[in-house]
Amino acid sequence: MDILENEADIQSLINSREILIIQFGSESCPPCISIRSKLSEWTSKHKSVYSIYISIDKYPKLSAQLGIYTVPTILVYINKKLTIRESGYFSLEAIFNKVEKYIELLK
Repeated sequence: MDILENEADIQSLINSREILIIQFGSESCPPCISIRSKLSEWTSKHKSVYSIYISIDKYPKLSAQLGIYTVPTILVYINKKLTIRESGYFSLEAIFNKVEKYIELLK
């Protein structure tokens, strides 16, 4: 899992990746840290999926522009379209299952 270095990169990432998972989080949020670890591990086994972590503390303007006001938040873009958006309390496994179905469909 990569960490966003430049907020101008976000649209180019969305446009250049077939499957992109973005996690918005904060270093002061224990669930965010856990999700980040699990997401990193999962994407290392799914090479067709690219994931990135965006700190709302470092990028508050970008977070607000995307309507992110709660952490953790997961956005999943498939073929440049936002297909999954979950915030607060959610099942990461359910998200993984949905993305795996998309991977199968895209083969």
